Amino acid sequence: MISLLIIGNSQWDLQKFENLTKNSTNSNIKLIDLNEIQHNINILLESNNPSDIKEYINNIFKSYMSILDSINVRILCLSIILIIISSLKEKNKNFNISLYNDELFGKSLFDLETSENNCNLIDNLLSFIDQYFLNKTDNKCSMIGNQIKKFIEENYLNNITVNIIADKFNYSPNYISYIFKNIFQKNISDYIMELKILKSKEMLMDINNKIYDISQRLGFSSTSYFCNVFKKYTSLTPKEYRLKQVLNSGGDSFNPSEF
Repeated sequence: MISLLIIGNSQWDLQKFENLTKNSTNSNIKLIDLNEIQHNINILLESNNPSDIKEYINNIFKSYMSILDSINVRILCLSIILIIISSLKEKNKNFNISLYNDELFGKSLFDLETSENNCNLIDNLLSFIDQYFLNKTDNKCSMIGNQIKKFIEENYLNNITVNIIADKFNYSPNYISYIFKNIFQKNISDYIMELKILKSKEMLMDINNKIYDISQRLGFSSTSYFCNVFKKYTSLTPKEYRLKQVLNSGGDSFNPSEF
């Protein structure tokens, strides 16, 4: 597996870091097995648990910080960054490291001399892991939310409920309700009702559609309930709304009693 990390005008791959550890005058860094670290990080990434990955990385640095000089700590840190980037690229072809460059590397990247900057880079690495999984979770929730929204728009005339939608997507009602509210800032039931009211407005424009029939076709339990809900959303009864729209369209000759 070859992946590149761009540092200044140089291109680095994992082999170059391995060569640095082998050629280092510090014998302790030669004991670090980057292949083993890569294997373990791959396994931990599969778990989708950022806490486990952060704990593992923290333990690596705790083991070597006291026996490595600042330059070799930086080499180790950059090696782990490259391992994580390579692993994420393998798992997600659309992964774009440039989105994280500032928070991952910061201004201290090229200062290899100070232990303080090494600690900053380690902190940035751990923050990057949190941010990556947060973005991954947000993307997943956004995808699920949009799928739910599309399903509602295609089926709201079929008296769908939160439980029906939950069964469709194999999630709990509470989970899909949370996702939908978090993304669209409204409840599923409110969105279904908004779509029904929008459709009823369209149907009311045709004076051949009786209010009773509109109520039934939209799945309301009674005409009176439909009228109450319609007024709640529009401040008008269905009859008042129809009359207003007809008059606004120039239908002055119509008899309101016909509506």
